[in-house]
Amino acid sequence: MGTYVFGVDVGGTTVKLGLFDPCGDMLEKWEINTNTNNNGKFILNDISESIFSKIDERKIEAYRY
Repeated sequence: MGTYVFGVDVGGTTVKLGLFDPCGDMLEKWEINTNTNNNGKFILNDISESIFSKIDERKIEAYRY
């Protein structure tokens, strides 16, 4: 099992996400649209879904609360 870190940059049109190792080396980057509907109510949920999708895709062991 490895240790990973996710980085998130929320912008007005896109949310940029990155997966990093503990040394700060980027392993992967991707982006999703910033959902500004309903005053941005869904932005955090969209980010969470995107991160957990990446965790599942890479078969990373993670604890979900």
